[in-house]
Amino acid sequence: MCSLHTPSTTCRGSFKLSYYNEYKSYLSMASTQESQTEQQKAVEYLNHYNIGSVLQSGLNKLYLSQPDSVFGYLSDYLETHSEDPSIALVAGYKVKSLHSSEDRIQIQISYRVRNHTEHGDPVVAGHSLDDAMSMDDLKVINDSLTGLCLYDQETVDKKLSEIDELSKSTRLTVSLAVFRTACKALNISTTKRLLSLLDVEQPTVPLPVVTVFHGGKSFPGKCNIGAIGICCDPTVEYDIAMATLGSVFHKVEELIRKKAMPAVSNSGSFIYGVDKAEALFDLIKEAVTELQIELEVHFVVDFKAQNFYSEAGQAVGSAKKNQGSGKKKTSRTKSVASAQPTSKHRYEWIEGQVKQTDDICDFIETLVGNEAIKAIINPLHPEDTEGYTRLVKSLGTTCHVIATTPIAASNSISFTSSLADTITNTITSIKNCESHLKFMVPCPVEEGDSLLADLAFASNCQVVSFGGLKGVPKLLYNRLSWNLQCIQPSTNSLSDWHFLEPPPEITDNGEEPIDAAKPEDTQDNSTA
Repeated sequence: MCSLHTPSTTCRGSFKLSYYNEYKSYLSMASTQESQTEQQKAVEYLNHYNIGSVLQSGLNKLYLSQPDSVFGYLSDYLETHSEDPSIALVAGYKVKSLHSSEDRIQIQISYRVRNHTEHGDPVVAGHSLDDAMSMDDLKVINDSLTGLCLYDQETVDKKLSEIDELSKSTRLTVSLAVFRTACKALNISTTKRLLSLLDVEQPTVPLPVVTVFHGGKSFPGKCNIGAIGICCDPTVEYDIAMATLGSVFHKVEELIRKKAMPAVSNSGSFIYGVDKAEALFDLIKEAVTELQIELEVHFVVDFKAQNFYSEAGQAVGSAKKNQGSGKKKTSRTKSVASAQPTSKHRYEWIEGQVKQTDDICDFIETLVGNEAIKAIINPLHPEDTEGYTRLVKSLGTTCHVIATTPIAASNSISFTSSLADTITNTITSIKNCESHLKFMVPCPVEEGDSLLADLAFASNCQVVSFGGLKGVPKLLYNRLSWNLQCIQPSTNSLSDWHFLEPPPEITDNGEEPIDAAKPEDTQDNSTA
């Protein structure tokens, strides 16, 4: 309730303010004592919040800037002096899952800012099929977070970590909801905020991998291979690579439809039961041939070995047919089990055939030698360090060996990155990542447009594999494309395949050979 006099000419661009013109008509009708009391209250109130100097500084800046929108400029200026928004409510609403018959809870953050309440964009809880959140969890979360600064992500995530009964998915969903709401309040994209938090000035373009087939022990066919993806050379531009991979993906769908209606997994890829892994590679190669694609198309294979791993002493046979059946072992089964080697690590990759580590490594090495496979993921159990060491030694110079968790046996083994249980822990994990290759993958189940695409781009991830081109995973590829078009990075993350350097050759006497181009300095015996 204040008005401005005509600006003074004592200083160019400087304004003098009078706070009380609006009060004059009111004060003239009141008694002298009442007017003095009211005037004193007004002065104390305005001085308490330093209104005079704030407005005068704003008007000086307005005059010097002379923007097109005067009141828009003043609105933005005054907003810089307002308090940071605080969390007012963590609300949850039941919605249907995109992948199962279970209900999910959609999280929405409300916050107080400029004397009123605003609402953030909702985020759906659930990153695996068995994840769930109860309303009791929601009440505990709301009580813990209400009143916290919306921009203080570390404090929010710390509070979430202190609630023991929460699942990883619940923490991640609420943390993600707070992060997205804060970006909305700050009026910046999640990508730009992540770039700032990760201290990345020049983002690069990752190599996309599109999953074509998804399988495993619970899927049709004797082959228990987890997933097969395709990619182009690292030097190919992202748009061209995605167009090529997309055409191959849909051509494979067309070929499958000639035999049967293809089923689609949660990862957005096709479920196609076969007895031999080679049949899947042949189908993709047939699609490439029919399309007459000039670019090279390579394979990335996720074996998901933890799903068909069998420790010594477990029953031998078909896990698909007999697991949990309660049937007694036959004499034939017992004899087969006793004939198996006593190796600790054994795998039932092909249904009914339990193999030890060396046999599995032989098969993988042969497969990589026969097919254009540039990366293998989870080929063995995380504890099978001897097997991993062998694969890195035999394949590392032509194929990446990748695991979902760091393997202590070798620093040469890359491991995938995904979202941790909170945004803060995810940022910390990425900053501390010392993997040979930064490989970003989604959570087991993505219920919506998660932060993964923004995170992959902002972290300068070298390879991304969001799944197939059906359903929700397609949204992640679209989001990454949007980021690339908005920020327009100039270079690819990989200039080549970035394989391991081959080890030095060893001669028969156990010494490294002398480089002929750089002969050793020898002492001339004739002059000694």
